[in-house]
Amino acid sequence: MQKKGYPKNKRRGVASAIGILFMVGILMTSIIPMFMYVNQVNNHYDRTVVEMKNVDDERGREDLEVYAYGVDESSISVWLRNKGSVSVKVNHIWVIRNDLKKAKIFDSSNLPLELVKEIPASSIDTILDLNLEEVLATPEENKFNIYVATERGNKFSSETNTLAQSVTGWNPSTVEFLINVMIHSGSTSDYRIEVYDITVDPEPLEPITWKEIRIHVGTGYTIINAPSDGIYRIELYKSQGGWIYVGAEERTLTWIHPATWVEFNP
Repeated sequence: MQKKGYPKNKRRGVASAIGILFMVGILMTSIIPMFMYVNQVNNHYDRTVVEMKNVDDERGREDLEVYAYGVDESSISVWLRNKGSVSVKVNHIWVIRNDLKKAKIFDSSNLPLELVKEIPASSIDTILDLNLEEVLATPEENKFNIYVATERGNKFSSETNTLAQSVTGWNPSTVEFLINVMIHSGSTSDYRIEVYDITVDPEPLEPITWKEIRIHVGTGYTIINAPSDGIYRIELYKSQGGWIYVGAEERTLTWIHPATWVEFNP
């Protein structure tokens, strides 16, 4: 009696096919997903490295000019000029009293509006009327350093630090005689600032110094150096086919208060 069965070569073929299917199953369920996962992790790492490099590069390109100045006996404003090549968003302003006993941080939580709009490159903005009543002490102790922090993590100090309160207003810490001039302009215009020493002669013929600046829409700031203490008249002119007189203010500089502020709203 002859036994029937599969030939050996057919059995080997079936076993090979099953083995191939088994290996394909391993590849599909383990090796290929693992390879794809590792590839995704590597791509994510590369993207993260590039993004962090871009963030560091943008942080390094921030360049913000800050001027804090007094508005009234309990408030200050902060004028900002973005001198860098990237836009800047300010998210904190620190006001620190010199004795370190009091500090005030302004951010979106204690201001009725967003702290400041995003400041594009080569543009300016002003944060108005920051109230310091919570951190004020006696006038002799009211000396503050003001710092501005950006969303990217940079910190810029005010050019007018230390800002000290006095009976005549707020004065920056300086050994120079300075006239700080703020101009609020509704259009882009050229202005000329002339300073006259009227300590002896109330109507001198020539200014002791002058400066011409271009103010874009908003607020412009400049500093005028005075040669000594005395009484000064600051005259403002606007370019309109010639220099047109806008207005004038008088200020007194003393050794006790060697710096002053003048504000124009032409």
